[in-house]
Amino acid sequence: MRKKMTKKVFRSILSIVLATSLIFPLAFSSAAASQMEDASRLLSILSKNMHPNITQGHYRIMHKDSGRYIDAEYDSAGAVPKIRSKKIGNQFQIFFLKNMGNGLWQIRVHGSNNKIIEVRDSSSADGAEVASWWDNGQTCGLWKIGYNLNGTVTFINAKSGKCLNVYNNNKSDGTKLQQWYKDNSGAEQFIATKMNHTTDVYAATWKRDFLNDGIAFNTRKNANKAMQRQYASPWSVWRGDYFYIPKAGQIQLATYTWYSSEQAHNLFKNENKPETWKSKLWGAVITETASNVVSYVATDLLETSGLPFGYALAIVEPLASIPFEREKKELWNSFQYGKGIIQKTEYWFLYDPSIFFFPVTTYQSWNGSVLTVPSEVSKCKGTWEYMFK
Repeated sequence: MRKKMTKKVFRSILSIVLATSLIFPLAFSSAAASQMEDASRLLSILSKNMHPNITQGHYRIMHKDSGRYIDAEYDSAGAVPKIRSKKIGNQFQIFFLKNMGNGLWQIRVHGSNNKIIEVRDSSSADGAEVASWWDNGQTCGLWKIGYNLNGTVTFINAKSGKCLNVYNNNKSDGTKLQQWYKDNSGAEQFIATKMNHTTDVYAATWKRDFLNDGIAFNTRKNANKAMQRQYASPWSVWRGDYFYIPKAGQIQLATYTWYSSEQAHNLFKNENKPETWKSKLWGAVITETASNVVSYVATDLLETSGLPFGYALAIVEPLASIPFEREKKELWNSFQYGKGIIQKTEYWFLYDPSIFFFPVTTYQSWNGSVLTVPSEVSKCKGTWEYMFK
């Protein structure tokens, strides 16, 4: 196994390269230029060897000098990211670094609807605003990743060549981000920590892509508008001259959602909460709507326990949506005694005489990993959505 280059070895090699370039007369300008280019490439290679390479995935990105994290603030086009203290459960402090090829990356805001971090208006000016915006394919939303010898990374905008920068290298909570020329200061140095999809997740949802070959279809060639209306569904689709209609009698998996035992149990293990409080919450669950229950939890629990709102939502909303008290009690017991849950939704397809379909949701306790994928999920095409701690 190749060992990582140490700083001492790196300095020795770089000294040799630079000394060699100075021994020869400057008259050999082309040779000197070539040697300097080699030295630059060597510097880049060695820098990467001293820092673990970024790979595609979810990250928290911390400003080195302040210890605060980049926070997209909220899901709104034009929102200016800032550095904030770490907040457990805040999805706007999670970013998906997407490899776009050719050394270019997108910084995608995890808690948003298709937003990325870009330089506003494709500006090349120092101090230009950085903001979250819809992914519209612009170069100002692409970044190169530079590896620094101190183990940090620098994000360099592909359009302007300027660096993602903390304003004045201010360490205060709420300091905005901007772009600035590369000055090798701490303002442009970040530590990117990759999220673990097992230990760092408190909920995960797999959503199926229904427009795939896993569904059994009937076909109608050149179907008229009346037939299209009669057999309309989210999964009825045109392919060439044929109208594909899901066959009746099949049951198709739609979603799988995992809620971790750790975070489920956190709502109930606080010894300062009396049994009467749990009884009140149980009464709210079986008599009120999901929104009312979440509001109840937010006011009566979160303000005193400090738990993120997302935890309450992930636990109380499915409880409130279950129609039968027996299933509510089973799920309630799972939460109290440290078990997680799996929420499974399937669609049943019927004809009478038109196609109609309805979701069937079931719940079961669960103690496994969010990456333990059941066979019925692995057979189908779909996408994962994660809620991180």
